[in-house]
Amino acid sequence: MPFPISHQATLSWNINPEKYKNIFPNNSLESLKEVVVVEIAKELGRAKGRDTLIQINVITFRGGMFRLVNNRNILSPITGGRIEVALTGNRVTVDYYLIFMQMLVGATLIFISLGLFVSLLVKDLPLGMIGMMAVICIWCFIMNFLIGINRFSSFLKKAVERNIY
Repeated sequence: MPFPISHQATLSWNINPEKYKNIFPNNSLESLKEVVVVEIAKELGRAKGRDTLIQINVITFRGGMFRLVNNRNILSPITGGRIEVALTGNRVTVDYYLIFMQMLVGATLIFISLGLFVSLLVKDLPLGMIGMMAVICIWCFIMNFLIGINRFSSFLKKAVERNIY
């Protein structure tokens, strides 16, 4: 699904194979990929992600705002997502896809509720006031969307870098 309800990005890191020469059996860096996948899944578990599923090098998960977590939780604005870890040569690549549907629905419901409340208070609701409420609602959604993307990217970087450096 396109913006505003999803985001797709790629993160990648160069690695030094010599560093892992004696750590993994048969000098196979495929084990490093498995370690990275498991560590990302553990971090999602710590963030109380739901329905986290690992399939070889792909992790799917659900988050969302309708969970018993505090508002600062990394997965609060994210409805769900997919993370894929790849190892190509001396590079670890993490592709991720995030969905923000619940946040969009929540912002829309807040806008409608606020509009109904204000329309009960003001007999002839000016069109400018409706427009201003819509702009505020859209601004809140976009800011939460951008903050959510930035925080999730940092979350993944920390989870991966802890294991490859």
